[in-house]
Amino acid sequence: MSRGTAEQLDLAVKLAFAVVMQQQVAMPLIIDDGFVNFDERRRQAAYALLAEISHKIQVILLTADTTVIQLATGRVSQLSD
Repeated sequence: MSRGTAEQLDLAVKLAFAVVMQQQVAMPLIIDDGFVNFDERRRQAAYALLAEISHKIQVILLTADTTVIQLATGRVSQLSD
């Protein structure tokens, strides 16, 4: 299994856990540079999914990559328009 695939599986498990646990207790989903090894198509899909989930769960995305910041904020501004 490639590192990117392993990280995608890890993200899927975290998202599923966060959604299920949200029914029991409110807690944020914290992701620290979680998309480093994703290809561009999967990275965009992950941002879209996080944007959708953020309507019900607080999402905190930590990164030092300015490209990630621009992509994530671009996704957020598209949703708020």
